[in-house]
Amino acid sequence: MRILVTNDDGIDAPGIVKLAEEAKRFGEVLVVAPKRQCSGMSHHITIGQPMELLRRDDFPVEGVTAYSLDGTPADCVRGVVHGMLDPDAGAKGAGTSDYFRSNPCFPDMVFSGINNGPNAGFDILYSGTLGAAMEAVLYGIRAICFSQEKEGEDEVRDRYLHQIAEQLVNRPLPAGQIWNVNFPKVPLEHFNGILYGRVPDHWCMYHDYYIQKDGYVRVTDDIRTKGDIRTDIGAILAGYISVGTVKNPVI
Repeated sequence: MRILVTNDDGIDAPGIVKLAEEAKRFGEVLVVAPKRQCSGMSHHITIGQPMELLRRDDFPVEGVTAYSLDGTPADCVRGVVHGMLDPDAGAKGAGTSDYFRSNPCFPDMVFSGINNGPNAGFDILYSGTLGAAMEAVLYGIRAICFSQEKEGEDEVRDRYLHQIAEQLVNRPLPAGQIWNVNFPKVPLEHFNGILYGRVPDHWCMYHDYYIQKDGYVRVTDDIRTKGDIRTDIGAILAGYISVGTVKNPVI
């Protein structure tokens, strides 16, 4: 299995290292991630300007080929799919669906994350982590998003990442759907379990409000403290791992 690992926090984020290590347990791993922080990019792609591509031999996972791209998470997936790393892409007809069968880097699966901060509720609309996965399913590539409520509070993530990845990596989904996994920030002694089938909450994880002063607008937010346990946000806030699906609206 060929697994493309990407994220929206950037190539140097610690979460992508953990995810690449996990992906190695399932097959051949290629990492292509944004050069810099790209949170909130959603499904944005870069048009009309070149993007710097650098091989990152300093990526700290042995046996993994890694690149940084000066673009968005969706650019990273789209670029690989359309021949960015294939020197013969033009001669093979890149830009057409027929090319995918001959692209040596075409992935069987995309792992996106591990995001620093949850991707749940309305916030999934803005997420570059989910944007990368949504780009993947346009081409029939299976995708899993991984996020954690707070980077550095990793006990639950470290204990259950492999178990959940192993359960989901070969589990089929209808066309256009992705898996969305969120780890809570609680310590193991306060962890309550794994809840599957969580649906996106009908609001955001944060209560955002905009403050205008001296001609500038600043966004301030307060994190929620409760939610419906049937939803992704409710599960996270109650100390559960949330596992659910999200559908690309165009498929």
